[in-house]
Amino acid sequence: MNQKDMQHGKDWTGQDLAGWLISEKLDGCRMFWDGERAWTRQGNEIRIPQTMRQALPAGVALDGELYSGAGLLQASLAARLGGAYFAGCEFVAFDAPGASGGWLNRLEAARQVVGNGAVRVVEGWVAASTEEVFTAMRDVQARGGEGLMARHPGLGTEPGRTGQLLKVKREAPKPKTVKPVAKSTMRQNHRAVAAQILAARA
Repeated sequence: MNQKDMQHGKDWTGQDLAGWLISEKLDGCRMFWDGERAWTRQGNEIRIPQTMRQALPAGVALDGELYSGAGLLQASLAARLGGAYFAGCEFVAFDAPGASGGWLNRLEAARQVVGNGAVRVVEGWVAASTEEVFTAMRDVQARGGEGLMARHPGLGTEPGRTGQLLKVKREAPKPKTVKPVAKSTMRQNHRAVAAQILAARA
């Protein structure tokens, strides 16, 4: 299991989001539970704590984020890279690829099989308008969150990057002039902080 087997979104570029399915974009680390083990998008197994393992359903695949809270990506990285779990670190499922029906039905199916505490399922809703999505996005960002995810109602669970899954983090389309190294540099900085967290706990 690695990122080729997972579904990935693109940046929102001005599409009308009325009727799209919306959820919070969690600022954590991707985690895929295959029904037995947990994996990163790079294909590495994650050493999850027993409390989380007990709350995950055996034999049922869940896609989601290892999440420590808004603005705490480094803590999630420390958990993913070194198994250093902090109070409040949880797995938040945003899809159950093997369940039948549309996305909202799959979320409900996931809620029926997860335990309490270290695992939960993201909340999803249908947008009435793009402006409603922006209002919700501002609320999320006001408390330190990253933004929202928008899914086209016809989107299935096929792996790969798709324009039917959009990252909504601003009210205007993302400028084209973005330095390609910025994202990797930011990721390196997050990894450095995570390494410091792990070293402090050693």
